[in-house]
Amino acid sequence: MKKFEQYADMLDMPRPKSSRRSMARLDRAAQFAPFSALTGYEEAIDETARLTSQRPELSEGEQEEINAALQYIAAHLAEQPSVMVTWFCEDPRKQGGETRTERLHIQKFDQTRRILTSVEGEKIPVDDILIIKYE
Repeated sequence: MKKFEQYADMLDMPRPKSSRRSMARLDRAAQFAPFSALTGYEEAIDETARLTSQRPELSEGEQEEINAALQYIAAHLAEQPSVMVTWFCEDPRKQGGETRTERLHIQKFDQTRRILTSVEGEKIPVDDILIIKYE
């Protein structure tokens, strides 16, 4: 007699199912889903890979152009002048930052705190301005 011949009558029988221990397919699959053993690791890698740039240095000529534009803005604040501003934004989490360029309508110029406030809600420190052009 061969090794499995004694079980030949059972080979075509359906597989028994427990009435007490049935689990939905999705729940069963969730047991084997991948998990993150290192919580926060992906975020740390992404933060390290995020590039920042150093603050550009302005020449005297560029600073004079910015000062002339600021004088124009101060004289025309009632009209809420439209300007194209490029400024440097410090990164709060790592050294360096990024430059941003936007068209804004200037609402307020606080000359003592040296901050431009736009109608759009931006507050730009004057010392961070790299380029400013008015129309």
